[in-house]
Amino acid sequence: MTTPNNPASPLLTDTDWQRLSNDTQEYVAASFELMTKAHGYLRDGDLRQASEKGWGSAAQILKAVAENWKDAGVTHGRHQDLRALVHGLASLNNESDLDTGFYAAQDLHENFYENDAPEYIVTLNLRRTEQFCGVMLPWLRRPRPPQGFRQGR
Repeated sequence: MTTPNNPASPLLTDTDWQRLSNDTQEYVAASFELMTKAHGYLRDGDLRQASEKGWGSAAQILKAVAENWKDAGVTHGRHQDLRALVHGLASLNNESDLDTGFYAAQDLHENFYENDAPEYIVTLNLRRTEQFCGVMLPWLRRPRPPQGFRQGR
C-alpha cells in the first residue's frame, strides 16, 4: 500500500510524518477522512452516521499514537486500551481536556446505537472530538511514550 500524504500538516511536520510507520500514517489519514465524513453527514442531517464517523476519527488517532508506541508495549486492540491510553496521558499533566474530548467521542459512539442525541449535542461533541484529535497529534512527534506514562486499565 502506498504511504498517504501528510493530512496533519502543518500540525505534524513532514519530517515527523516520514518517521511514522505506514500503519501509523494510515491511522492518521483515516482519522482525518472520518472527521470529514462526519461533517458531511451532519450537514445532511444524518446524526447517527455523523456520530459514528466522529467516534471513528477519535479511535483512529488514538490507534495512531498507540501504534507509534507499540515497541513500548502500548496497545490499541480494544476500547479499553484506547481509554487507558487517554487516561495514562491525561494523568501525566492532569490534562482534563483529554478526558473531556474522549468522553465526547464516546458519547458520539453511543449515539450511533441509541440515535437519541439532538443535533446541537452531536454538533458540540463533534467539535470537541475534532479538538481532541488535534490535541493528540503532537504525541506522534514522540517515538516513545513520555517518562512516567502508564497505559493503566
